[in-house]
Amino acid sequence: MYIMTEFRKNLVRMWDSIRKSNKGATRCMSVCCDDCPLDGTVCNITETMTVFNAEAAIEIVTQWAKEHPVVTYKQKYVETFGVKPLNTDSDYICPRNLGFHDYMNGCECMDVTCEECAKDFWHSEYKEPKKEGE
Repeated sequence: MYIMTEFRKNLVRMWDSIRKSNKGATRCMSVCCDDCPLDGTVCNITETMTVFNAEAAIEIVTQWAKEHPVVTYKQKYVETFGVKPLNTDSDYICPRNLGFHDYMNGCECMDVTCEECAKDFWHSEYKEPKKEGE
């Protein structure tokens, strides 16, 4: 189960990366097949379904993930400011205090402490902020 969950997350990351570099190409999951490592040898697209050679797909996506590791908000913060995003009251600064209201969905943390919520945020994958008009 863990392998499939990691595979799925990395597959989506890979496709998102291709989509971003192609500014929204069309085809399977809006990814241009020419740029996808799962080209016709691993992935066969018909009008009604997509068929994967599962073993080859897992191997290719796993290799892609090793070559393109996840960058977290914490890593990006340290890269930008040269210090860890720590607070004296808790392990991490609350994302809300830095203007990350979208991450918080505009409401109080639900079912977790503020410390857990902040830790989850700082260890989650960094998403480039949208520019005005996007």
